[in-house]
Amino acid sequence: MKPPSSNQIGGKGSVRRKIKVVRNRNFIQKKTKEQLRLENVIKRINNYISNIDNEYIQVANILIEDIISDGFSDLERCDTKSKEIYVEVKKDVNKFMKSKLMNGDKFKEEGYLILMKYFIKDCVDCVMDIYDDIENFLEKKKYVEEEIDELEMTDKQCFEILGLDVAVTPDKNDLKRAFKKKSFEYHPDKHPEEIEKYTELYQNISVAYKLILKRYKL
Repeated sequence: MKPPSSNQIGGKGSVRRKIKVVRNRNFIQKKTKEQLRLENVIKRINNYISNIDNEYIQVANILIEDIISDGFSDLERCDTKSKEIYVEVKKDVNKFMKSKLMNGDKFKEEGYLILMKYFIKDCVDCVMDIYDDIENFLEKKKYVEEEIDELEMTDKQCFEILGLDVAVTPDKNDLKRAFKKKSFEYHPDKHPEEIEKYTELYQNISVAYKLILKRYKL
């Protein structure tokens, strides 16, 4: 009788194949150091935002937008994973942030994974620096002006500082646009050779904005 072939599948004397058991395992991807670091930064940022006095919340939000706009100003097409995202960010970066990375005034803790979805790794590292700047801004309460006597600044001076028409009472949107324009133009980081001069001007712009909000109940 012919001995059974080693390749034979079935029948008496055949070699049995071991059945490989495939188990469906749901692996939880381990978070990277960068992801964990950003999550912690965002938690601290959100905590600072929760503790801002109502008197300063509008000013703080606008200055945070200023930090974001400044941080993304050098964004290039190669930094994003699609042309559509590049166009969206360049058109209005704060609108992009609010729709993708924020819930109201707070930042989403899963921000790192969201950023990795839209930007290359090197760009994400740079965006993390923006979060650091926001945390530093909030931690030091830079939205609170110091050593400036608000009562000495007249309405006319406030309007002139913000570039508004003294004869016209602004609405809230007009005031916000004027503040953003002036604060962006006079931000000390844009004038490193005259840092002290523009720090004072920048503070005056913020004070003028807050006073008009308060005095005109906007």
